Amino acid sequence: MEKGSKKKIVVDTNCLIDNPELLLDTTKEFAISYVTLQELGGLKKDSELNYPVRQAIKIIFELFQENKIQILNVPNKNETNDEKIVQDCKDISGELMSQDIGALVVAMAREVPTVDLNKATKEYDKSFKGYQELYICPKSYYKLTQDKYEVLDLHKRLLEDYPNLDCPENSYLVLYPKEEDKEEGKSGSKNLNYLIFKKNEQFYQLVPISTKPMRSSGIGIDWLHPEQVIAFDCVFNTESPLAVISGKIGSSKTLMSLCGALSRTCTDNKSKKKYDRILVTRPNIPINKQYALGFMKGSLEEKMSGWLAPIKTNLQFLYESTDKDRENQEAEKIYEQFFQAMPIESIQGASFHNKILLADEAQLLDSNTLRQIMSRVAQGSKLVLILDPSQTYGANRGQEGYKKLLPHCKGNKHISFVELQNIQRSELTKVVDEIFK
Repeated sequence: MEKGSKKKIVVDTNCLIDNPELLLDTTKEFAISYVTLQELGGLKKDSELNYPVRQAIKIIFELFQENKIQILNVPNKNETNDEKIVQDCKDISGELMSQDIGALVVAMAREVPTVDLNKATKEYDKSFKGYQELYICPKSYYKLTQDKYEVLDLHKRLLEDYPNLDCPENSYLVLYPKEEDKEEGKSGSKNLNYLIFKKNEQFYQLVPISTKPMRSSGIGIDWLHPEQVIAFDCVFNTESPLAVISGKIGSSKTLMSLCGALSRTCTDNKSKKKYDRILVTRPNIPINKQYALGFMKGSLEEKMSGWLAPIKTNLQFLYESTDKDRENQEAEKIYEQFFQAMPIESIQGASFHNKILLADEAQLLDSNTLRQIMSRVAQGSKLVLILDPSQTYGANRGQEGYKKLLPHCKGNKHISFVELQNIQRSELTKVVDEIFK
């Protein structure tokens, strides 16, 4: 072995079941025995091991496509159904079309061409977050704060100064005053003053920034980051009938969605009030079926109560800041007056008028269900999808609805989109995100 080269590590099946992501360690060079592939294939139907097994096969598939992993001792004999199907393809010099990644790995290991069904799903620009951040000279910044007419030619001047600026329609632009000693484009403190603009066709509209965005709804919160203002506006604006609020764990997706919905519903301000009810739903898919409670007695609200805990705990954060609030159960009063639980199974055929529908954990919806939900929103109503693509738990493999939707969010006048980057819940949540990244 040459000096400095990596020693190859052959990984056993049990290690992959325990931690499929270990194969992503770029400091090591891994190889997989074909026997391990056969064992993983045999474990796919095990309900307790299904998720890690499929994760392991998916990672092996992606690494093998990129020539970053070796599969050892590929046999010529055909024992499993996957191997027999692959052999049939080989006998006629054909290509294998399959949604079974295990079968695709077998095909690639045996040098049988495969048809990539994923190409049927349009790829999307994963670098697009729904907004761009720019540092501009203080003189220009403060002129914008004083002279609203400057907004009219903002687009022209930005294109001159930043020819590579990618700010499509219905996306946001955050402008900071650049400090003299700060390099252009570097992220600085988000406690700086900032201006947020929303692009409508070729024009920019100033987004009002208030430290108390929900005073008219009985509560007030402080923005911790400009992206929260953007998430709020995605839900609050009535120009886009669909808002997609994406982001990592603890990034205030649900909280900002609630704030936007409440500001359009729970208010005495007639110019701001647009909806008479906030409908809430989410797929009742547990993280791990081993811990599922099973059949639950009670009314619809009682059955849905546990699934809607994120909504209710955020309402408590917003409305129960004092002992008196908690004693009076202010959050529960708001929920009873303005909210209605809507189970997924009852949505088909419904039509929502003068409502705003919040669909939490939307990354768990399959394509058909997401299509049904999106098509229920009547004119004058709004749908808010709250999702984190990193928390799918292996649900709807190959049929994830969000994968069909996200490619259409960039530059779509009907969809307001933002991906929240910053964890706000707690320092512990940041530690958890780093540990389980």
